[in-house]
Amino acid sequence: MIKRILHKNLYHQHSWRELAFDELNQIYAAMLVRGLSISMVGLFVPVFMTRLGYNITQVLIVIVSYFTVRIFFDVIASYLVAWFGPKHTMIFGQILFAISSAQFLTLNRIVWPLWLLGFVWGASQSCFYVPFDVNFSKIRHSKHGGKELGYVEIMGKIGAIFGPLLGGVISIVFGSRYIFAVSTVLLVGGLLPMLKTPEPTNVKVRPNYKNFDASKIVPHLPSFIGMGLEMTLTSMLWPLYMSIFVLPDSNVFIKIGILSSVSAVITIIIAKKIGHLVDEGYGGTMLKIGAYINAVLYIGRAFIGSYLLAFTANLTSEVATLTHRLPFMKAYYDHVDASKSERIVFVSVITTISSVTKAVIYSMLLMLSTVTTGRLFFVVASAIAAGASVLVTLEKFKHTRRSGKKGLI
Repeated sequence: MIKRILHKNLYHQHSWRELAFDELNQIYAAMLVRGLSISMVGLFVPVFMTRLGYNITQVLIVIVSYFTVRIFFDVIASYLVAWFGPKHTMIFGQILFAISSAQFLTLNRIVWPLWLLGFVWGASQSCFYVPFDVNFSKIRHSKHGGKELGYVEIMGKIGAIFGPLLGGVISIVFGSRYIFAVSTVLLVGGLLPMLKTPEPTNVKVRPNYKNFDASKIVPHLPSFIGMGLEMTLTSMLWPLYMSIFVLPDSNVFIKIGILSSVSAVITIIIAKKIGHLVDEGYGGTMLKIGAYINAVLYIGRAFIGSYLLAFTANLTSEVATLTHRLPFMKAYYDHVDASKSERIVFVSVITTISSVTKAVIYSMLLMLSTVTTGRLFFVVASAIAAGASVLVTLEKFKHTRRSGKKGLI
């Protein structure tokens, strides 16, 4: 049903897709449902755990475990993609995420080992995002990839609008643990669109790491690491900060949900326009402007003490993030597509190195949390996020540097 609705409303806006819109529509449908479920779970995990009595150090143990297991599963996922195809691997990732949701659902009754919570959660993300990058880089349109990536963001954000709100209402009416039950049901529904068409890549092959030229990765590592680190620090620690310093009351879930949902509306409004500008060749300039604005905002976030200021900062950051994320990811997918036979290995290696960096950074934050979990902890985390945002400006993808376009770098 979701797929039919999206096809009816979006097909006419993809005139460059005469015969190949169906596969792209599956991506849109999957991201819509996944955005709904993940915005309910990922947004509330740190807050949910602290409300159950876990301290920040214990939450960070889960996050460190999450990124540690991703170091290995980013590679394992590449073998699954090569043998079974990206779509089947994404489905496997969805199933793992449903299991992860069930673990959090029962956390108030079953004392799951913290490392196991992070293990399943991290494995599910590797088995979704590695194949997603391979899949989208293969099927996206080379000249209109920015607009298509904009629609991917829109689908995820449409889900993100209703996810936090639904999660907040569920937490008040039924209890916060039922957020994860609803998320699990939604994830199962999100599997169906991926089964309609064949795999976009060859299957029953093996990724060739032995002959891969690692020097192809090196120029892109600082910016890719910065992008990933910035996004995870914001999504995992910002809600936790607000629950402690801005919204220390029983309605924290729905208030964070409202804030995140309004931010998502802003993304939906501007994503298509930004995607169009990226395709027109203004990506380089937009990337730097958005990244520097975000760096300043991250420094200021750790000193916010009111809901109004948090609301304003979130909206501004949402625009800035989209402004640098879309051109960066468009250039990244173009580069992955240019890798051809090394596509899977390139995605796996650069993602694995990014996971190593995140595991190290969160391990440092874990050690810091044993000394202090006050505002100083979040000041340090915000400073790291600001530095990560600046790293994004060091990107070396040639696709953001097309000649003949006014305003390009």
